[in-house]
Order: sequence, then structure tokens, then C-alpha cells
Amino acid sequence: MTTDKNKFDDYLKEALHRDLLFRVAVLGVIAALASFYASKEIGFNPIEYFNSSTKKLTPLFNTVGIAALLLAVPALVLKDLEHVSPERWGHGSAASLWGGFIRRLAGDLTLWVIGSFVSFFFSLIGTTAYAISANMVTVKDGFYLLFIHVLVAVFIVAIGLANIMIRRANPPLAATPPFSKFLTSPWRIGAAYGAVLTATYFLK
Repeated sequence: MTTDKNKFDDYLKEALHRDLLFRVAVLGVIAALASFYASKEIGFNPIEYFNSSTKKLTPLFNTVGIAALLLAVPALVLKDLEHVSPERWGHGSAASLWGGFIRRLAGDLTLWVIGSFVSFFFSLIGTTAYAISANMVTVKDGFYLLFIHVLVAVFIVAIGLANIMIRRANPPLAATPPFSKFLTSPWRIGAAYGAVLTATYFLK
């Protein structure tokens, strides 16, 4: 059994950012509708709704979200290894089978993370709008809320870029100038990712 093929789907798949933006738009509409219908309840309080959403998402992100971020790294490494050493890591090898499994799992999990944070973002917007309309926000609070909005938006974009790099056909580094000139062997790929992870650890 195969999936349906149509012009619109082909248009989205021509560029992964289109496919991802479409998914985000759908998730955003669903999150907005959920907030809208919840607001029709008697005694609805956007702040309590936001706190409830946060409490539900936090434990899930601590498990699924962290797993997605941890799997994204080996998924990207294996894509580069397949490119520079196809005889050992290519499609005919057992490593490629596991690499494909890890990439698919990382891709699906990062999509879930994006969806959860889109829902969180819309809840944050609704809560902020309510707080402003009720004169519950000082100037200092306003800057803090703006920072949180920007931080969540940046995180969504970062996870979205990771998802695109995992799902696209080309490897993230080994086929991208100027890295392609230097990352020509598996040990160089390992050294490059090791350096990035080490720098990230010390800069966090």
C-alpha cells in the first residue's frame, strides 16, 4: 500500500521548509482552536490554562524532548558517514539500516517537540494578551515576557532546522562547502562533531 501523491504534496516535498511550515501552521491552528474553545468555559482563566499546559508538557519534554535532541546528533553523524564512506556506511550495510531507523525516529521526535512548543507558544501568547488586558503586566514584566516569546520562537526555529537537516537527502556537513573540503573521512567527521559537542558543553 502506497501513500497518495498529488501536486500539493509534491510542492511541499520540493523544499522541506515548506513541508515543515505547513505542519507548524496546522499545529498552530489546532492550538489556537483549543485555546478558543477552552476560553468558552465558565470561569476560564488563561493563566491557569497556561500553567496546566506547562505542567503537562514539562515531564513529556524531559523524556521525549531530550531523547529527540540526543538522537539528532547520531542521526546527523551517520548521514555524513554514509556520504564519505559509502562502502562501510552506505545503503547496503547494516550501519545504514540502523542509521535510517535512528534518523526516522529522530525526525518524528523532533516533529513532536516542534508541535508541543507551538502549542506552548500559542498558550503563552493567549496568557500574555490576557495579562496585558487586565493590567497585570508592568514594563519590567513586559520585557521579560518578550524575552520568553523570543526564546521559545528561537527554540522552535532551531529544532525545525535540526528536523530539516535530519530529513533532507544531503548530509549536513560533508556535502556543504567549505566543510566538504576537509570532512573527507570517517575520523574527520567524528573529530568535527566531537569538537562541536565539546565546545557546546563548555559554552553552555
